Amino acid sequence: MRTAEVIGYDLRYAKCLWIAFYATAPLFVYDYLYLAIHQARGLAFLKSYWYLTVFYVLPWAVLPPIAMIAGRGNNTSSSDRSLSPH
Repeated sequence: MRTAEVIGYDLRYAKCLWIAFYATAPLFVYDYLYLAIHQARGLAFLKSYWYLTVFYVLPWAVLPPIAMIAGRGNNTSSSDRSLSPH
């Protein structure tokens, strides 16, 4: 396995983890501030607002496998690809 393939795979996986974090962490913080602190529900809001809880976990469960599957089909690095049709 070439270094470019490993770097490409790691970058793809790191990007998917960043997207999962970006899609879930800020929303959890906002929901926690409003529901747990402002409305004094504590972490019980995770049970009563189960649909929020599902979407905190879903990107973490879906995106990493997608990155791994997408990485399997890409065996050439961008430097190996030529713009010419030959």
